[in-house]
Amino acid sequence: MLQQLKKTVPLAIPIIIGHVGQMLMNFIDSVMVGHIGATYLAASAFGNMVFQIPMVFLIGVTVSISVLVSQNYGAGKHKECGKVLWNGFFIVALITAGTLILMLGLTPHLDIFKQPPKVTTLARPFYELLIWSFIPLCIFQSLKQFSDGLGMTKPGSWCLIAGLLVNVILNYLLIYGHFGFPRLELVGAGIGTFLARTISALILLIYILKCPRYKPYLTHFKQSIDFKKAILALKIGLPSGAQYLFEVGAFVGAGILMGWVGTAELAAHQIALNLASITFMFALGMSIASSIRLGQAHGANDIQEAREIGKSSIVFIICVMGFFGLAFIVLKDFLPTLFVTEVGVIHIASQLIVVAALFQMFDGVQSVALGLLRGMSDVRAPTVLTFIAYWAIGLPTAYILAFHFNLRHLGVWVGLALSLLVSSILLSTRFFILVRRSRLSFMLKQHL
Repeated sequence: MLQQLKKTVPLAIPIIIGHVGQMLMNFIDSVMVGHIGATYLAASAFGNMVFQIPMVFLIGVTVSISVLVSQNYGAGKHKECGKVLWNGFFIVALITAGTLILMLGLTPHLDIFKQPPKVTTLARPFYELLIWSFIPLCIFQSLKQFSDGLGMTKPGSWCLIAGLLVNVILNYLLIYGHFGFPRLELVGAGIGTFLARTISALILLIYILKCPRYKPYLTHFKQSIDFKKAILALKIGLPSGAQYLFEVGAFVGAGILMGWVGTAELAAHQIALNLASITFMFALGMSIASSIRLGQAHGANDIQEAREIGKSSIVFIICVMGFFGLAFIVLKDFLPTLFVTEVGVIHIASQLIVVAALFQMFDGVQSVALGLLRGMSDVRAPTVLTFIAYWAIGLPTAYILAFHFNLRHLGVWVGLALSLLVSSILLSTRFFILVRRSRLSFMLKQHL
């Protein structure tokens, strides 16, 4: 187990750093906007929640690039890796164009989510800026998945960190109007996010095109579209996007429910969600690294290696997320004060942080198990399982507990915790069943 972790963890660390940086953009937006007032924080939460639905779907679609690149890399088909990027990016570009049209069409109708009127009004221009940041985000994610699939996980992560620094500086200047810049408040946060994502994408694009390490994999990069390869990327990308969508969509749905409870509850929800999202990036980084390593083992047809990678990754993430859960409990009253000064919001957020502490390990296990299954190109059944966990069980439970049992904000988060528990059990069980079947099938072929 330790031997596997020595290979997987170093691969995961740059991914974790990069994804924490990505989440810190939302975190920093929330912290800096929160100092203006709870209503601005709630508007930031609402705008980000609506944007996250297409964003996570797109990220899920781009995962097909890293899965197919890692499998071709493991099989020694290095020239195919560039073809995967080209055809995968073709699919991503088509989906991006369609998604942009839908998001722009939704902008005048944000009131359908029935949030407090002032929250919706403040959120609309912020959301419009997030929409345009979708384009550089798509380019960046496609390039990052390509690099990650080759086992080169550091470049994408460092580019995200560079974007984060840009975001912090621009937020400071534009939210509060320092050094002669206009005080744009929430709009300033949107501008900072757009420019930060654009800079990250440009840096990574230039690096991949210029760095000699990538040249062996880009010899067959820009060719005519191979529709068979594009369809294969689509078959993996769409279910992967749906998996991301079901989980994050459940949290977005929970945020909408929280807005029905009240503005203070929505602001507290954003605080707890930001904190839980940052720790989740550790699980997501381990998930992606495990997916890459499993994809390479799958491409080499090494079943025993695949099983050991999965087992070690799940045990490791249980320990890591358990530590975060304990930290949340200890710091539950302090962490909300980083965002707001309103006593009522702090009190509600501290309660939600306790619930977040309880589901940390479940969240880690389901994320890693999903990555392991993706590395084996098993995407259809996990999509069904995630839908059951989040939308058939978790979100309905959240609604019932919040409004029929009058548990309000706590009821919403207990429903989310239940969905993560169910998801972790279903996905990890499926992974070990598939590995066992593959091992038995391989042994049978050898015997025959």
